[in-house]
Amino acid sequence: MNFEIMTNNGVTLVLDNVKNGNVDAKIKYLGNKVDIVDIKFYLDHQAYGIYGHSMNSFATNPIDLYSALMQSKYDPKIVSGAILVSKYDPEIPEGAMT
Repeated sequence: MNFEIMTNNGVTLVLDNVKNGNVDAKIKYLGNKVDIVDIKFYLDHQAYGIYGHSMNSFATNPIDLYSALMQSKYDPKIVSGAILVSKYDPEIPEGAMT
């Protein structure tokens, strides 16, 4: 399943063929090059994943990408693959300390 999210500046970010919200995939960017550079800078230098870890603009998973963009000025809207972030299983074994 693809996870596709569009920002308020018209850039679409796509993660191809992810099986669940925890699976990393390379990020594809569609849109104006100047706006893409702006989003990549944000992901590389200012964004944090769902558990507060640093992000990057090369590859991530749907949960972290959505979380990072929700904390930004980009007002993201999910275009496809919403189920990947709506039914999140962190895959933490029972009894594990986090």
